[in-house]
Amino acid sequence: MDATVMPEKLIRKVQLMGGSTYIVSLPKEWARKHGIKRGSIVEVRPQPDGSLRILPGYKKPPENAVTLKAEAPHTVNSIVREITARYLAGYKLITVKYPPEKGYVFAEKIRDLASRKLMGAEILSEADGETVIHILVNIRELPLNEVVRRMSRVSKSMLLDCVEYFESAALTPPRVDEIISRDDLVDKLFLYGMRQLFLLLKGYLQPDEIGVKGLYETLSYASVLKSIERVADHAAAVAHTCRDVKVDRASCKKLRCLADMAGLVARFFEESVDVFLRRDRREAHRLLDTMPDLIAAREEKVVKSIHGLPVEAAIKMRTVLFSYRRVSDYSCDVLEATLGLDV
Repeated sequence: MDATVMPEKLIRKVQLMGGSTYIVSLPKEWARKHGIKRGSIVEVRPQPDGSLRILPGYKKPPENAVTLKAEAPHTVNSIVREITARYLAGYKLITVKYPPEKGYVFAEKIRDLASRKLMGAEILSEADGETVIHILVNIRELPLNEVVRRMSRVSKSMLLDCVEYFESAALTPPRVDEIISRDDLVDKLFLYGMRQLFLLLKGYLQPDEIGVKGLYETLSYASVLKSIERVADHAAAVAHTCRDVKVDRASCKKLRCLADMAGLVARFFEESVDVFLRRDRREAHRLLDTMPDLIAAREEKVVKSIHGLPVEAAIKMRTVLFSYRRVSDYSCDVLEATLGLDV
């Protein structure tokens, strides 16, 4: 719904597209700041919560193209971070220029970023100290709830596959590498979801286009996306640690105690995300009141069982135990974000 604004001090006469004329009051300072004059166009957007959002003129989509120059003091890693920032900002075409003598190093790092971390990113050209990345993904195709759901499924599968090791000590190195590689998929979905939130806050997307009820839910969704991304990081760390642990048959029995705790944490994480997606406040309170204490009790049993392991294995298992404790903490963060919805 668009409107033509006719300023008269604080009173504005608005001609809505469709013929009807209304009088609205707009703050004088706001109108001056954004250049609202007689005959200016403003855009009035209905929000899912019933409010109206007034934008100064047609809110243009973000610039499609940007060029980055890898000049001192930029390093390869800093350029990677700058590319990621432009991806989050909504750019569709990202050109990176770098010194030709360092072309191989920059080009390889940019290719790795595009393939592993940026959803829909394709390398269009790569020559003469320049790489061009085209972002082909449609930001509206995957609603935020679906992004959260897919991230949680991948993260949960990583956690459960690690449980398999503690139950049988049968996790071979190739299997470990496959678990760790899934972390890249979670990172892709995380950055895609954050790209949606950035564009929503800038006014280029409407809340209902990505499946949220209003701007006030942005913080909750950002918190959940980050929590799930960190859960996947810890699952990958557990798998990496398992690859280096050497245990005998007798010690395998002790690891089954850790399997019980790991399975409980994985279930807690799964239920937490499900509660968030269902916006079930009552169940969020119940889980927060019961699960952390239950997991802490299981952790005590694991600590006692670790004492009988060889020193090196015991140290590794302590590291694994810390990761599962952090997964439990992030699950609590997801539940607390649930309480921030619909308030």
